[in-house]
Amino acid sequence: MAMKFNIKYSKIGNLFFFISNLSEWSSYCRKNYNELWLKNNPLKKEEKEALNKLRDILKQKKYNLVNRSLISLNENEFWQNISKILSENQIANLAESLNVFSERFEELWLKEEKHLRKIKDNALKGLSISDELITLIKKLYGLKKPLKSVNIFLFINPIKKRLIGGGSGFGTKGIGIECSRITKTNNKNEMITRVILHEIIHAYFEERLINKINKLISSKYFGNKYRKFILKSNVYRQTGNILGPIKELILVSLLPEGYLAEKFFGLNVINNLKRRDYVKKNKLEKNYYDLMLFGIFKMYKIAKYYSDNKKFIDENYIEEAIKCWIDFKNADLRKLKI
Repeated sequence: MAMKFNIKYSKIGNLFFFISNLSEWSSYCRKNYNELWLKNNPLKKEEKEALNKLRDILKQKKYNLVNRSLISLNENEFWQNISKILSENQIANLAESLNVFSERFEELWLKEEKHLRKIKDNALKGLSISDELITLIKKLYGLKKPLKSVNIFLFINPIKKRLIGGGSGFGTKGIGIECSRITKTNNKNEMITRVILHEIIHAYFEERLINKINKLISSKYFGNKYRKFILKSNVYRQTGNILGPIKELILVSLLPEGYLAEKFFGLNVINNLKRRDYVKKNKLEKNYYDLMLFGIFKMYKIAKYYSDNKKFIDENYIEEAIKCWIDFKNADLRKLKI
């Protein structure tokens, strides 16, 4: 039975996405979004103060607050969700932050809502994922239970060059796709499908893999051989996390621009990387996002081998991701040839 996709978006969810991203409370916030949103219209003093208050709240409550807010489908649901997490004082500060940004966001929403509506009505109608691909992903990740339906929450994205972003931190509630710039004509090699699959894997398929990674990184073997190198890396300083970059490296080696994109969607992985401006001009930096680009290239062979042989991702694959991270740390990126 084909997987069913329930596509949703809301104004309040997008408003919260907008201002929480502007607050840059987490290293995972999209700074390049903010540069475009604020271009020719810098933050006013009251907006900066509102973001400072919001940042303080988000750092205390973190993803529990963010995730419940993003998937709220109307204001009543939003405030009901918020009231379960925040104190009265925090609720008042959040309401003030939303109010301060309401005018700026309203102007943006007038342009963006029509794009999201069109994507919901048209661009995702052709979404189809073969049973063969889902079966292979289950094999790779060791998942046996079926996945019948997924909620997809749509969010705004101001970047025309990188059309689609995603997030999976909603647990079993669904996934988020930042895609308001995608159209029928620029959805190359079904990019939106590939990003959706990437986020579905994060949300529903990774539990066994996470347990395996945690077992390895808590072992004496990892401690003696790899830990000190990982802890000295810029990526660890940026994220404060070991598990996250490892599981992301494994997944990006497959989707949305890794080997499974080539096997099932006709994307030439290496040529696609070579066309990237930052790769062509040797401008990669020692950060989390460029580690992922490096990983797509570095882990292509192991991704192909495991996929073609329908082999469960094991400790060997995990260790290859760790080695990739350390190679990236030690690499002279100005001389990198892909």
